[in-house]
Amino acid sequence: MPRIRNISLLATAIILIACGSVLFNTAYGAVFKSGKDIEISKLHQLDNDFYVYGDNLLIDGTIKGDLLAFVNKATIRGNLESSANIGTTELVHQGVINGTLRVFAQRAEIYGHVSRSVLIFGQIVKLYQGSMVLKDVDLYASEVNLEGTVSGNARIYADTLYFSGIIEGNLDIDADRITIAPPAVIKGNLTYSSKNEVVIESPAGVTIVGTTTWNLPEEEKKAKSDINLTSILIRLSCMLATFFFAILIFKIFRPYAVESFNQLKNSFGASFAAGVVGLLIIIFCFLILLVSVGLFLAGIILISSDYFFPGSLLLVIFTLLIPITSFASVSGGVIFYSGKIIVAALIGHFIIGRLRSRHKILSSTSLFLGLVILLILFSIPYLGLYFYLLAGITGSGAIFLGIKKCNRQKNSEASIKTLEKPPDPVSQ
Repeated sequence: MPRIRNISLLATAIILIACGSVLFNTAYGAVFKSGKDIEISKLHQLDNDFYVYGDNLLIDGTIKGDLLAFVNKATIRGNLESSANIGTTELVHQGVINGTLRVFAQRAEIYGHVSRSVLIFGQIVKLYQGSMVLKDVDLYASEVNLEGTVSGNARIYADTLYFSGIIEGNLDIDADRITIAPPAVIKGNLTYSSKNEVVIESPAGVTIVGTTTWNLPEEEKKAKSDINLTSILIRLSCMLATFFFAILIFKIFRPYAVESFNQLKNSFGASFAAGVVGLLIIIFCFLILLVSVGLFLAGIILISSDYFFPGSLLLVIFTLLIPITSFASVSGGVIFYSGKIIVAALIGHFIIGRLRSRHKILSSTSLFLGLVILLILFSIPYLGLYFYLLAGITGSGAIFLGIKKCNRQKNSEASIKTLEKPPDPVSQ
């Protein structure tokens, strides 16, 4: 229901503005009522405005002022001399409203008469046969069924519209699926914006006096093309940023990069397994970080209450855990991001190796070529995500193994230097 999501804030604002105008303009002498079941029987007549908050509202009598209601269900079978502003889950209107009807509801069913305009925001809106609106109608909903009579113009924004009523003016529609069935009558022009052509059941029984205009959603197509172009530019920018980042990393951490490259080249399966384990550790550290932040805040709250000691204990423990898990999470994320760099370097190395007999590993040319190939693979719908995960997991696993081997070699070299160091003559 995309249209409903887009207009929900607008609907709320309109209802609040309408309600606010009623409150500020006519609060003097108004009747306020709240409760579970609120009823205005046929014997009752309210001469002033009526403000309602509760569960169920039933109006069989007469209200001469404005109606403002926030209820779970509203049923109108009586006579409202002025306007009605209603926020509800379900509205059933079977009476007469001599003013304007404004509704924000999940479901709205109109059987009765409205002397002025109707504005409804909802999920399901139905104007049944026999209902009548003497001025304009504006409907915003997921599903609209209009079988009644509208003396003015009608504007409908919906996902699905079924129309078999009478429109004295123009009918403007923005919907995905539109069905017009007999005995529908449109005395003005029919203009609709939809990706699908309107479906007219039994055209001989449908009357459209004015012109019919079908507007394809070109703006949406243009927006999609703009989004696609923007997405391509963003991907290219990210690729170039990754390329320069990789060159910098290769210069600073050359031994680690070379060893990670060799690990990926010689032990692809081991790299993938190490990457899976590393990814699980990163996720675990991130979860611990979230828990640590939550318990840290809990400790701050507790030290200001009667639980000073447990609050202090939480602060001490999680003040230490937060930086540790933050460092582990960020470092793991950087390594996972760098994994695709090692994969790109290997892909470019193999391709250039087919063209040249001699070429050095981790060259800028092979790296750039590999990044371009990965960019193409990552852009494939659906499969691109799997390629991205595979490259990130396998490459990060190779980095983990490369770091481990480099550190082991450094420790071995340090041990050898310690053994080869001549004894101190003073100690002898």
